[in-house]
Amino acid sequence: MDRVGVITQSPDASGAERQGQVVFIVQGKPREPEGIVKVTKATREDALQAANDFLNQGMPFVTIVADGRVYTVEEFALTIINGED
Repeated sequence: MDRVGVITQSPDASGAERQGQVVFIVQGKPREPEGIVKVTKATREDALQAANDFLNQGMPFVTIVADGRVYTVEEFALTIINGED
């Protein structure tokens, strides 16, 4: 199981609040001034893949919000290599 990225509260299908959903926020800043692109992912591996996709699209600044921190892609990859879940 992944450690806490960002804990959110969201309604389930019945409208009741669910607590404790873990999400990882991946942010990419393009060279053009149109602003930051953000996506959320449920696992570390998916977040790392999304970050790599942003880098492959030419976004020079990519970060991942997880574990109460803001990581560079390289720092975040080390959390997977070092077995932080």
